[in-house]
Amino acid sequence: MRTLLLLAFALLMSTGLLAQSHGLTYQAVILDSESNITEIPGADIPGGNYLPNKALSLKFTILNEFGGIDYQEEHSTTTDLYGMISVIIGDGAMTSESPDVFMEISWDGTPKDLRVEVSIAPPNGTGNFEFFSLEKLVFVPYAYHRNITATGTMDIDGATTLNSSLDVTNGSPTHLTGDLTVDGSTNLNNGLNVNNQSPTDLSGTLTVDGVTNLNNGLNVNNGSPTYLSGTLTVEECLYLNDCLDVDGTTDLNNGLDVNNNTPTNLTGTLNVDGAADLNNTLTVDGATDLNSTLNVEALATMESDLVVIGNATIGEDVRVGAQTDMGRLNVNTNGWSNVASVIKGRAGDLDILELTSSNGTDVMTVGDDGYVAIHPGTQQVVIDGPASGGANNNTGSYPLYVRGAQQGIAIKLNTTEAHEGNDYLYFTDNSYIRGSVAGQNLSELQTSFDYIWFNTMAALDEAFILAEGVACGFQLDAGEVAVMAAQGLTVYLQWAEAFYDMETNVGVVYQSNSADYAEWLERADPGTDLLPGTVVGVVGGRISKNTDNAQQFMVVSSAPMVLGNTPPSGREKDFEKVAFMGQVPVRVVGQAHIGDFIVASGRNDGTARGVAPEAMTLDDYDHVVGVAWSDAIFTQGESLVNTSVGGSSNHLVASLKKQKQEVDRLQSTLDGVVAYLKAKDPAFDAGTTAPAGSAAQAAPKSTLTPASTAVPRDHKWIEGFLRENPQVLIDVLERAKAECARRGMDVNDPIASKLFDKEAFMARLAKVDRPIVRKPPTPVGEDEKVRPARR
Repeated sequence: MRTLLLLAFALLMSTGLLAQSHGLTYQAVILDSESNITEIPGADIPGGNYLPNKALSLKFTILNEFGGIDYQEEHSTTTDLYGMISVIIGDGAMTSESPDVFMEISWDGTPKDLRVEVSIAPPNGTGNFEFFSLEKLVFVPYAYHRNITATGTMDIDGATTLNSSLDVTNGSPTHLTGDLTVDGSTNLNNGLNVNNQSPTDLSGTLTVDGVTNLNNGLNVNNGSPTYLSGTLTVEECLYLNDCLDVDGTTDLNNGLDVNNNTPTNLTGTLNVDGAADLNNTLTVDGATDLNSTLNVEALATMESDLVVIGNATIGEDVRVGAQTDMGRLNVNTNGWSNVASVIKGRAGDLDILELTSSNGTDVMTVGDDGYVAIHPGTQQVVIDGPASGGANNNTGSYPLYVRGAQQGIAIKLNTTEAHEGNDYLYFTDNSYIRGSVAGQNLSELQTSFDYIWFNTMAALDEAFILAEGVACGFQLDAGEVAVMAAQGLTVYLQWAEAFYDMETNVGVVYQSNSADYAEWLERADPGTDLLPGTVVGVVGGRISKNTDNAQQFMVVSSAPMVLGNTPPSGREKDFEKVAFMGQVPVRVVGQAHIGDFIVASGRNDGTARGVAPEAMTLDDYDHVVGVAWSDAIFTQGESLVNTSVGGSSNHLVASLKKQKQEVDRLQSTLDGVVAYLKAKDPAFDAGTTAPAGSAAQAAPKSTLTPASTAVPRDHKWIEGFLRENPQVLIDVLERAKAECARRGMDVNDPIASKLFDKEAFMARLAKVDRPIVRKPPTPVGEDEKVRPARR
């Protein structure tokens, strides 16, 4: 049976003691049955006897005017001996359906209801919350201590105590006609305005964390001191009617003006980190020490000695009053020159009227236009740079840095024909002269390495093309002579034009103790040590000691004259210098003589072997590194052999292989013919004539001449062939001369005329494989000011 509740509750404001909870007091008596009647004085209570010592749960819900939940909580309690319960709404456990805490309920004058639900365990109840009552709440007494919404004036006769903050919102003003006494701190989130020119008296300290703006004067009276622990910034003038005493450092970020011709006395040191501009006279009664540069842009008059310990840079004029011993300006009086100068001033110019040596000879002229000339007779101009420089890609590392417009440095030698004894530039370290840019005349050109190499290689190319027909083993008739001559003409024209340009443009030569042109090539295995003279195989532009299946065979350079193809920065260890042309030492095992071919050994250890020209095989030609220009010292061990590299032999190998293939093909054809003839006539003998009466006998007598076996064609063989067949060479030279004349060359010029001479051509061919002597390095002279003898 449903348990009845006798609701006897009061909604009271808990306003008495400060320790009292802020909530609504709720009291009720719990009865056990609807059928029972309890007799009490005045009236009987229907519903049975009260339910003592019974545990139960209560749920209180405060509803707003729309029936929505403003607050909800639950209580667990127990009836007393008389079935009574007493709880405070606001101290219970807030449910998940409550939108806010009890303290945040807004008592804004709108209607609010209290719904009560009770849960009692069987047998007196069901164990679930059941609706009991819904009562209106009178909120006004409670709202005394909660959020207040008032539309009229609130008058309070007595003292008002606010235990929390007072917020005046909506930008509403707050007027106080009496004193405002604040015992604690006063925080102003906005400006503080004191109007009507009312005074503001602060008997204690005024601490301002932010900026303080004073729109009028600041007066500190009664002779009271003013202390500023930070920076004082004054944007306008600062007037001091009395002394300014500064115990510490004074920083002026702008000018300091002392007006009215008022003197400024400094009893201590004046330190000026920046420029000091003096618009009038600077009078110094005592000594003045300048530890660094003194820059004087205008006229400076010195009536006595000027002693400068450091540099003195003068932007305009220095006047030396008289041309006497006292008026002299002595420069560099250390024995090299005793210079006397008279200097006059012009706006913007420095004009040196006279600058002479002690014997009266002009040494240097500086013109008004900035032109500077150092005259003959001057001993030497020395630029003495720092003892050690920086990185070679830093212009600050070089003692001389020329920064021009479209051109760089022009060098003119005082000679009519510069030769190898005249250096435009020369390069040296502390031990040897390493190279130079020297003059070169025609005779020196004709004995130079580049010239000889160019001519001998060109002579070989021309001669090989001219001899191509005979080298294949065919007889050279008139028609074949014309074909060979046409091919030779094309090559000869190219060489003649280059040769003519080389001799007519003779001028300077770069000289070096080194004798080969080299390039950086990437290593296939960066961890392998490749010493100078090591033979390497090239596959796809990468090098290694492994020469199996190599496309080219080259040598690691020891000291290249020219070095190209600089590797990327930081990857130098992945590359090595490899000689492309010139003379280079090669590691040779066993015997080798001058003129031998230097061939890769095939042992993949970086060595080579010497092979005499007559002992060369086709496979040897495939592995040629160069030609020996010195003998091997150790015939039973390893030697460094000076070797000429860079002369291409690939066309020789290809030609010889082609000839051998042709011979093999003809031999196979001949064997087939012989076999066929033997099948027709068993008595046929390839070494005899046909039997009498046979068809073969009736045929005209003919001799079958197969292609001769290919013979290695060295320069001596070619020279002999051209001497036996001079008409081939003569025809090419005559037609080359006519074509060069058509192209505008002066073929009668002394230089050009010898290009078309048969004997001059044969003389060039005879020089092939003749070694070029390398010159030893020249030591540097002891005195740097004295030039060492030419090497």
